Amino acid sequence: MHIGKLMANSSIHVSLPEALKRYVEECVEAGEYASPSDYVRALIRNDRERQVELSALRAELQLGVDQLERGEGRPAEDVFSKLRTRGKALSG
Repeated sequence: MHIGKLMANSSIHVSLPEALKRYVEECVEAGEYASPSDYVRALIRNDRERQVELSALRAELQLGVDQLERGEGRPAEDVFSKLRTRGKALSG
């Protein structure tokens, strides 16, 4: 029977202002999280996902900048004209 890798837990100490501590406790009491540790783990997971998404967005933006620098872009007025036409058709 293969159980897979279990991640060992370790601890860090985090100091919070009283207002933030109360907020975390309220979230736990409301049943949104099982414990303050669960809340912090969720924040870290969400931040990690956000960083991956931001990295992908930055790569796409850089691709666009590179294309513009090579002269592969389209005039802005052409793009906006098509968007206006499309918007009128949708509202229409």
